[in-house]
Amino acid sequence: MISKNTLIAAVAAAILLISGVAVYSSLSNTPGTTSHVYNSDEECHVSVCFDLGDGDVYETRIKGYNIKDILTDGMEDMGHVLTFDNDGSIKSVDGKKADEGKVWVIWKWDTEWKVLSSIYESGDVLDLKDNSAFGISMAKRFTTNPQGYTNPGFYVNVKINNSDEPAKVFSTTPKTIFVEAMKSAGHTVNESDSKIMVDGTELTSTDGYVMLYQRTEFTITKDPVTGEYTRDLVKVDKWEKVSLSDDKFFMRDKANFAIVPVTDGEYEEPAYMDNGTIYKPKGDFYIFLQVTEEFVDLIDFENDAPGLTRDDLVNGIWVHTVESTADRALEKIFGEMGWDYIASEAVVGGNDLRGWIFYFFGLYSNGVYHSADESWDYPAQFNWNSNKEEWEFNQWTSGYYSYVSNPYFAVLYCNTINNSSWVGDPNLTPEDAKNPWISV
Repeated sequence: MISKNTLIAAVAAAILLISGVAVYSSLSNTPGTTSHVYNSDEECHVSVCFDLGDGDVYETRIKGYNIKDILTDGMEDMGHVLTFDNDGSIKSVDGKKADEGKVWVIWKWDTEWKVLSSIYESGDVLDLKDNSAFGISMAKRFTTNPQGYTNPGFYVNVKINNSDEPAKVFSTTPKTIFVEAMKSAGHTVNESDSKIMVDGTELTSTDGYVMLYQRTEFTITKDPVTGEYTRDLVKVDKWEKVSLSDDKFFMRDKANFAIVPVTDGEYEEPAYMDNGTIYKPKGDFYIFLQVTEEFVDLIDFENDAPGLTRDDLVNGIWVHTVESTADRALEKIFGEMGWDYIASEAVVGGNDLRGWIFYFFGLYSNGVYHSADESWDYPAQFNWNSNKEEWEFNQWTSGYYSYVSNPYFAVLYCNTINNSSWVGDPNLTPEDAKNPWISV
């Protein structure tokens, strides 16, 4: 199990080092056999998504035993006809084959996008289990990374010259977002010798256009005298410069950009934009919440945990919801129930902490350390390892855990020693989640 010191260091490293949004697999068509088709002995409940490339994504839930039939039935459920070639790649959708500039791809969702050329991956059967998610995209615009693999990209909102209506752009990096957005606004964009020309004029560091990214963060401060932490409940929205040469810019949920004129290094910040959301499949999360006796009496139940009792939190409760990742599930649960909770969702230093918890039922929780016994007071996070049939200490924050791979999750506010393993009831298993305290 990873130590708390290692966790803090890992999160700090994540702030500096995490980049990229996709995990790539080989896109070569691998011949398959009928034996590859059947990869589940039990019927699985799977999310099937369809992206026509116009910014809208449609989703349905299908039960089945193999990916080929599940994708076919899922598309039929959404009113479309899907056919496959013998190698498992898509032959057509509604009788239409892929043409120049438009490519059919199959993608798999875990914690990020994973692009597949077919329902076979490197000759092996793809993993199929309950809560899996597979989708089909017909992307209108594709970019290629240095390894030559096709990236499905993301839809982002781009405000140009502070226009009232942002353009919706399907792209992957700041440069491709810039080029596609400017072209959509009627500008001519060319590249030559690493220089970008807009309407025949070269962009420089002080003249032309600058691209900005809107990010949201919480303000948390520590009183230098009392040591008490206070927070600003109002999110602070900021526009920050984005380098067009940054091909690893980390885009996640709230992807809003703006392109504004810059002269002699001066420009006007655009108006606030409502956050656009990158689509992610959703599935079942079962989350166990607990606060140990040494901390539970610090909670203001009326304001920070309405509807809950002391015994509820000391004994722990299961809560069920439907979301994409554990950080979103926790936000939804606490938000719906009116419980006090704040976790990071901001892009920090170009990267995303993805669910680092600041407040948990009103308890400040950013890793309080006791040097005397090398212990920590904070919300320890665990996921259920179905292969080992035991709770595992999370090596990363909650945003890195998907409903596909980790539908059973636990957060326990407690004091733990440095080399911590599971700190809850040794008999607690997902079987206990069958009758959750509430579903939201």
